Amino acid sequence: MTEAMYNHLSNVPDWVQSVVLPLNRWLHVVATATLVGGALFYEFVIPKAIEDLKDETQLSVLGRVRWIFRRLVIFSTVVLCLTGAFETWLIWPSYTHRFAAARPWWGGHVIVGVTAMAMAVRITLGDRVPRHPIAWLRVSFVIMLVAIFLAALTRHIRLSLQADAEAYGDQTILPDTSLPTMGPWPVEPTTMPTVTTAPAPAP
Repeated sequence: MTEAMYNHLSNVPDWVQSVVLPLNRWLHVVATATLVGGALFYEFVIPKAIEDLKDETQLSVLGRVRWIFRRLVIFSTVVLCLTGAFETWLIWPSYTHRFAAARPWWGGHVIVGVTAMAMAVRITLGDRVPRHPIAWLRVSFVIMLVAIFLAALTRHIRLSLQADAEAYGDQTILPDTSLPTMGPWPVEPTTMPTVTTAPAPAP
């Protein structure tokens, strides 16, 4: 992570770099929690709370809640896009080198996450309430969970590659997989002992 930041922010003091990335990630997590938590409340709590009301009243309550939830969706979507793009910009050089194996999973996370956010925005924006908004929001909620899983998997792969690089003392070359390993430690190449023979005695 630090190396990726140095690639773009070489003239910024170290303490600033140590604050920027954690703060950016914190904002990304907060926006994710806000969007997922709001969707969870909208699709599971609200329908149970208004199920005893008349149909007209239910539609009125859902429309009011949808108007309030729209603000959370817009806020979370904007923050997620900005923080995700910023972190990708910081770490992208490593995705072309050391973390190349994690790049497909990063791409999957981006595609699935953008799809989930687009669905949430489509459901909450507009003057007319779409048909079956709760069902569509549940689909969007499931896609959000998949995007979160892909993000966790991408980070896990990056950390695994980083650990391998540190263990083998080279951050750009992975260990030779042809050597058998029994654990996370590096396997040192073995050398055959040299056999020296004494000269035959003279007759």
